[in-house]
Amino acid sequence: MPDWVCIGYETYVKRLSHDVSWRLIEVPMSRRAKGADLQKLGQKEGEQMLAAIPQGDKVVALTERGKCFDTQTLAMKLQAFQTVGENISFLIGGPEGLSAACLSKAHYQWSPCHYRHSILLCFVELFNWTTMVLAGAGSGGLCHFV
Repeated sequence: MPDWVCIGYETYVKRLSHDVSWRLIEVPMSRRAKGADLQKLGQKEGEQMLAAIPQGDKVVALTERGKCFDTQTLAMKLQAFQTVGENISFLIGGPEGLSAACLSKAHYQWSPCHYRHSILLCFVELFNWTTMVLAGAGSGGLCHFV
């Protein structure tokens, strides 16, 4: 990822509540040479992503066709996971999106936003807002999960 995304990611992860553990697992993107079979590359990346999911995690696929939430609603959904003690694995695809296997493994499909490398930074920033909303420090209308 570009340096500015990594720096932003680290900044927001530090702001998150100590009640939340955040771990980034990057699956290396396969080289996209001219004439490469993009479907096969996506399948390979998907297999690597699925192998990295801890057993028992709820899986949320971040996809452009997923469900959109405002910050308040997202905060309540994340709090529901936390209340019952469920861990969540968020899947973020590469240039071609997530593989069919990743989408079928997902318990939920949410729509983050339509950025590429910066999607992770945007998502972590939004997650930070949701923790502030849950703590009563945010308005919930400032950032939207679209």
